[in-house]
This record gives sequence, structure tokens and C-alpha cells, in this order.
Amino acid sequence: AADKESSPPPEECLQLLSRATQVFREEYILKQDLAREEIQRRVKLLREQKKKQVEDLDCCREERKSLREMAERLADKYEEAKEKQEDIVNRMKKVLRSFHSQLPVLSDSEKDMKKELQTIQEQLRHLGNAIKQVKMKKDYQQSKMEKGNSPQKP
Repeated sequence: AADKESSPPPEECLQLLSRATQVFREEYILKQDLAREEIQRRVKLLREQKKKQVEDLDCCREERKSLREMAERLADKYEEAKEKQEDIVNRMKKVLRSFHSQLPVLSDSEKDMKKELQTIQEQLRHLGNAIKQVKMKKDYQQSKMEKGNSPQKP
């Protein structure tokens, strides 16, 4: 009988329960909703960043492929030019030996040919340097791509 007298009336219990429910909604559920919205916003942002990074990676791969193809073409041109130079040099040596036995001094055409050979040799040197630069760029990009891919490996 003493317990019944000390317990609050049902209306007061209902008010207390309603207030507790209201506090729970305000303090916990609303904060959880805000946290969920923030997490969803962050997930969306991260997905967009990932998409951009994947696009950038694809672009780098295409550029690397293009550089490789260009390096191969330059190497082929270099080899062709080198072979042509060797042929011309051999022909010139033959011509020079032939003329040298007949003439004590170089003729104008021989002087012109000598200048042409020197020009070709200079061009080959420049092509060689260009190929070295392209190879260095290719190796640099390849190492960058490998470094970029290594943390993502499972």
C-alpha cells in the first residue's frame, strides 16, 4: 500500500514518458540523422574523387602508350638514318679513294658531300639525344605508374 502512494499518478507517468521520448528524439535520433547525412555526403565526395583518379590514371596510361609508340618510331627512324649514313659514308670513302688517287685536292662536289655528311652526322646525334630523352621520360612515367599502383594491390 505504501508503494502505491509513492508512485506518481498515470498522467504524470505519461508526461514523463512523452518528455523522455521527445528528449530521445532531439538528442539522439536527430544527431544520428545528421551524422548519417554527413557520412553520405562524404561517401559521395570520395566516390567522385575516386572516379576522377581513375580517369586520370586512364589518361596517364594512354599517354604512356603514346610515348612508347613515339619512342619506337623514333628508334626506327634513328636506325634508318644510321644505316643511310653508313651507306653514304662507305660510298663517300669509295668515291674519295677513287678521286684521291686522281686529284691532290678535294673538288667542290667533294667538299659539298663532306659538308652534307657532317650535317647528317649532326642530325643523327640530335636524333640520338631525342631518343634518350623519350626513353628517360618513358622510364620515369613507368616508375611513377608502378609506384601509384603498388599501394592498391590486394
